[in-house]
Amino acid sequence: MSDTILISDGEDQATPPPFLSKRARTNPIPTILISDTDPTPQKRPPDSASTPSFVAETPFSDDVSVVKCSIDVRAGVSGSDREDKFSDNNIIQMYGPSSAYLPDTVIQNQVDAEQDTENISIDPMRLQKQIRKPENLTHVGEALCKKAVSKEEKIRAMEEKKLKKEQEKLQKAALKAEEAERKKLEKEKQKWEKGKLALKSIVAEIDAKMVELGSVGGHLLSRFSEKGITFRITSNPIERSIVWTMTVPEHISQLLPQGPKIQYVLLVYEAEEFCNLVANERLLEHVSRVRSQYPAYTVCYLTNKLMAYINKREKEEYKKPDICSGWRRPPIEEVLAKLTTHYVRVHSRHCVDEAEVAEHVVGLTSSLASCHFRTKLTRLSVYANGALIPKDSVDKHLIKKTPWLKALIAIPKVQPRFALAVWKKYPTMKSLLKVYMDPTKSVHEKEFLLKDLKVEGLVGGDRRLGEVCSKRIFRVLMSQSGTIKTDDVENGADFFPSPSFSH
Repeated sequence: MSDTILISDGEDQATPPPFLSKRARTNPIPTILISDTDPTPQKRPPDSASTPSFVAETPFSDDVSVVKCSIDVRAGVSGSDREDKFSDNNIIQMYGPSSAYLPDTVIQNQVDAEQDTENISIDPMRLQKQIRKPENLTHVGEALCKKAVSKEEKIRAMEEKKLKKEQEKLQKAALKAEEAERKKLEKEKQKWEKGKLALKSIVAEIDAKMVELGSVGGHLLSRFSEKGITFRITSNPIERSIVWTMTVPEHISQLLPQGPKIQYVLLVYEAEEFCNLVANERLLEHVSRVRSQYPAYTVCYLTNKLMAYINKREKEEYKKPDICSGWRRPPIEEVLAKLTTHYVRVHSRHCVDEAEVAEHVVGLTSSLASCHFRTKLTRLSVYANGALIPKDSVDKHLIKKTPWLKALIAIPKVQPRFALAVWKKYPTMKSLLKVYMDPTKSVHEKEFLLKDLKVEGLVGGDRRLGEVCSKRIFRVLMSQSGTIKTDDVENGADFFPSPSFSH
């Protein structure tokens, strides 16, 4: 509601009209109420000291509203009728500027009515009372609880999501670390299989008496330390012996079985001790005892300064026969020859000094460590590795790159130019064997299958491969006996063709 300016001819114009507003208003619009009972405004009686201050023709500002009342306000309105009268909008009309006066009571009643009506419509206290009703409080409480629960659920969901992400991150990190460890172990396994870890895995077990009594022990241990070879001073079943063991590294032991067994025993003797064994005829007995202790082992007798010691004793006996101690040269050569002819895997090695002994033992240790990881040699790999190719051969580079040509040259008495002639007709072994295994052909036809192949001559011109070379190639490739000798191939000895070859 806008503020109201009351103008009446029944009051003193010198006294400003009271403004009975119950609350402040924002940007109030003044309202002027004018009674229309007297069409023309009258002047006050002469006894009134005040004069009217209203001029009808005076324009009002835009913020002023003029309301004309159609009832007789001078008669007054009772308290019971006031609310009804002034609550009815039919009794209030908007007019333009006019000159009229309303009594204070009428103006006050209208103001009270308007303010009561406004308070009823937007009274905050009443609205607050409505909100504070039990049913409203219940709904509000439920809404607040739902909101709080929803917020807690969101927080819990966010925490669970964060925890799940952390777990996934940790799981991925664990899988990544496991994969890296697996790759590392696989790489170490490949190193082991290639023999790159062999020297670090072998252990030389040295008998204590060889170190204590001989002059070789100090040099040998020093050389082992320089090369980084692991050794252990122990008490072996055979005195002055060295045996070797190899274990798989601990970090890859779960991927590999037990390490290879090194079946080799080395017996190190000083010259005088070895001569005494031979002179007393105990060496062969000693060999038998070692073989019984280490069956299937390779045995090697290593001596230090043997020949120097024998020559020295012989010179002493020759120069000083009067003080001869009766020493005689032992049959060293005969015994060593008997070791070679009467025993399998029994060897001997003679060194000139302690340094050579130490170097030999270190080299032997390295060879024993790596030999288990080398590719096993076969006859074909030995003879077909290009070693038999003549250095002056024009096609030696082609032969080295072609395994089929290497295999043909490995056959005795098959020259490189013969192999090239066969290779040009049959570029693979499979193509030749397919003809050899044809059941519709006789053995005779197969033996002479290659005889007419053209071979380039050494001084120009062409010649035939020949019957001998053709038969040799057929019988070697189709031999049914593994013990056949190549020298007997031409005559057909020990050659038993497959039954499928004959009609």
